[in-house]
Amino acid sequence: MLKINFSETPAQERWILHGRLTDPWVHELSACWKNSHRADVGRPCIVDLNEVTFIDKSGERLLRMLARDGAQFTASGIYTKHILEHLNVRRKRGTSNLLLFETRRWLRRSRTVGSIAGPN
Repeated sequence: MLKINFSETPAQERWILHGRLTDPWVHELSACWKNSHRADVGRPCIVDLNEVTFIDKSGERLLRMLARDGAQFTASGIYTKHILEHLNVRRKRGTSNLLLFETRRWLRRSRTVGSIAGPN
């Protein structure tokens, strides 16, 4: 299930997603985006992924398309930030860069600890 909230003001366009960004919900979000997104207005478009719990390959493709259309992303979870980093898309500036650094450091440390432990 995916809940899509859309709002617009003179200053910005905001999309807030809750749930799983998977088929068939990807098609629904894509249709909503095509009907409501206004790239020609010149205001920031923020896509809030803080409440997204899972993203499949079709969801990743859609996020790339949204990024090409000018979307900026906010994400607070490690999983979602990792997906965005993997997709190499733009995120809204703020404290997320520090969190991304900490996430990378934690992931590197986790991989190192996992490889040292080895099988029993």
